[in-house]
Amino acid sequence: MSSTLKTLDELSKNKLLSKLAGISSKGNEISYEFAVVLYKELVGIDWKASGGKMKFLEELSSQPTMCIKDAGCLRQIGMAGEFLNNHCTKNEFNKISKRIYYWTLHNITRARLSPDDDRNVEKKKELINEILAGELSEGKVKARIKTIRDKMNPKALDKLLRYYNVWSFGSLERNFGIEHPGQIPGQVIVNIIYHYLNKSATIIDPMAGGGTTHDVCEFFNNIEGDNEEQTKLFEEDPYNLKCYSYDLDPKRDFIIEKDALKDNWGIENVDLVFLDPPYYSMMKDDYVPNAFTESRESFFEAIDKIVAKSYDALKDGGLCGLIIQPQTEKDLEEGEVCIDLPFGCYKIMEKYFEPFNRIQVPLSTQQFSSTDQKQVEKYENRHRLLGIARDLIIMKK
Repeated sequence: MSSTLKTLDELSKNKLLSKLAGISSKGNEISYEFAVVLYKELVGIDWKASGGKMKFLEELSSQPTMCIKDAGCLRQIGMAGEFLNNHCTKNEFNKISKRIYYWTLHNITRARLSPDDDRNVEKKKELINEILAGELSEGKVKARIKTIRDKMNPKALDKLLRYYNVWSFGSLERNFGIEHPGQIPGQVIVNIIYHYLNKSATIIDPMAGGGTTHDVCEFFNNIEGDNEEQTKLFEEDPYNLKCYSYDLDPKRDFIIEKDALKDNWGIENVDLVFLDPPYYSMMKDDYVPNAFTESRESFFEAIDKIVAKSYDALKDGGLCGLIIQPQTEKDLEEGEVCIDLPFGCYKIMEKYFEPFNRIQVPLSTQQFSSTDQKQVEKYENRHRLLGIARDLIIMKK
């Protein structure tokens, strides 16, 4: 261990928890000063030897005087403190803290505006100066961030691939799809294509959402064998994928407005149909009205219809992939601990297809707050488990 790193023993950890919680409680709000102090206090700690940074932040957020109850939010606040401490002069700090609402700065500092670190900082300072100069209102910062992000290349293909039957991804590749409710990691589609499809495959995504599948296909089609930033796996045999994207409420130009349950898809002999339907009522209010979210009965009826249409569109040997998770958080009946949507979907798919593979694509635990975890830790709630399991079911025609 480097001599410049310090380790938190139990005594020093408790002292630091008390200090930070005390600073937070003085103004009963998260301030610029607290962000900087948080960063300064946590920098230089050997977190591996000290039990882990996120675990420490969970403990900090649970302190009774802390007004922030989410460890992930505290981590972002620390990022803001790092930006202020390392990239702003005292004069700049004073101007920003007096004229920009803290949570506006929070949104700016957490954004990844460029893959180049120096340019990332430069673009953030330019954005701050636009606000200070009155050229940009704080209410339009998020929209502005989307327009000034540098185009980021996805990681090299070999960095996106998984070789076990659990495909776990720490974050979304932002080049795959636009922000959309229930957005899945594009890396899931990457691995399906790489492991199971030929290089001239045709794919249908009948519930395209933010267009993730289309973007992944474009990624494969643009791989160049002599491009060292990507891969040399395909020097003589490039990909030529075709992707057809439909949605009830299209958000991008290439997505065709179509009710995939009722309308004719108009395409046959495809290699893959990828299904990412709403997970019954889990995010019902985030979608336009549809059969998948109306009721539990209508969800499984809709699954049957979409799987039947998938069967008709696929060629012999073609694959139907469906990603789904058990429902654990809402609309459970008395005595239920979950609605096993994957098992119900699997039984329906077996009516049409032969089983091919089943892969776990777990969600991050960070979607749940420390409050959620403390609720399920109570003895009276011992039957309840927070849902991060998610199945990718692949069937063959």
